Amino acid sequence: MHRFVWDMHYPPPESLNREFPISAIAHDTPQVPLGAWAMPGKYIVKLKVDGKTYEQPLTIRMDPRIKTFDADLWKQFEMEARIVEGMNKTFAALQQVRSLRPQSQTVLGR
Repeated sequence: MHRFVWDMHYPPPESLNREFPISAIAHDTPQVPLGAWAMPGKYIVKLKVDGKTYEQPLTIRMDPRIKTFDADLWKQFEMEARIVEGMNKTFAALQQVRSLRPQSQTVLGR
């Protein structure tokens, strides 16, 4: 038997630095910041190889030991998604400022 543990996060936000948490396990811990956790439900997994796409249904189930209400999970997901969106906007603004810096130095040099 083979066992795979998949990272069930949406894509991470753009950031200047990625680092491991202090509780990291070598070769088994993703770098932070992470994207929002995927909600329990039905998904379609797509794999593209040599121009061909393979699809397979996937069901994410909640850990039965966790007794959190669905409404609370949705609130957490929405908050995480807003944080990722805010980080992406901030990163884009920083990139824009960085691209304008050389231009402003040229103008100020005149």
